[in-house]
Amino acid sequence: MSQISSIMLHADLIAILAVHAMSCFGQFCYISSVSLMVRDRFELDPTHFGYLLSFFGITYSLSMWILVPRLSAYLSEVSILAAGLFITGAMRVFNAQNTSLFRFYFAHAFIGIGTASISFVVTNIVTRKGRTYNITGSLVGAKDVVQRVTGFVSPLLISGLPTVSNGFYVGAVVSSLCYFGSFLIVFQGGRRV
Repeated sequence: MSQISSIMLHADLIAILAVHAMSCFGQFCYISSVSLMVRDRFELDPTHFGYLLSFFGITYSLSMWILVPRLSAYLSEVSILAAGLFITGAMRVFNAQNTSLFRFYFAHAFIGIGTASISFVVTNIVTRKGRTYNITGSLVGAKDVVQRVTGFVSPLLISGLPTVSNGFYVGAVVSSLCYFGSFLIVFQGGRRV
């Protein structure tokens, strides 16, 4: 057990789990506030939030199955991860103040592409590093725990913050900050990830 604990403290594993934690935290902060954005900003009923999630799911799935694997033949994992983090953060801060439903959906297409890029690369790195250190189960478990904890904590944080500040939805802004923070981790330590 102590061998696994010492391996889990390697800088490359900490870096990828930190990127995963911050991007999951950002994802759940955004999801916690996007239904309010749809209801308040566009004056649509809650069923429209389901349409938005379906649209996001389709763009995410197509990106994960077709686009990102093809990009991985030409670009490094670090490049795809950095691009996914930056695009997702930029589009979410754009949606934090966006007033056009068309542009809102357009931005969500890019959010689907960016989120698929992040998921694809993080999963590849975690499984590869797990095989390298012979701790695949523990590392995948740690990745899952990080996602579960952020899914619990981020809505609690967002519920304690104001919904809108200076015309920006706070949950989407906090989400973008998480993605840009992850981008900085990747940018600073790209060789470790």
